[in-house]
Amino acid sequence: MNFKTYTDYIMEKAVQLLNIDSPSGYGKEVTSFVIEELRKYGLKAARRAPQFSKR
Repeated sequence: MNFKTYTDYIMEKAVQLLNIDSPSGYGKEVTSFVIEELRKYGLKAARRAPQFSKR
């Protein structure tokens, strides 16, 4: 791939990601999108519960 191809790909994915309705605290659709994209490239990805520190 050349630079333009990478740039086009990044822009396409950015537009797709930014078009997902995800107000603060409601990011499941965004998370699902990112996980699916990572899996397309053979990367292991999974949703997990938030980790809160006990202070």
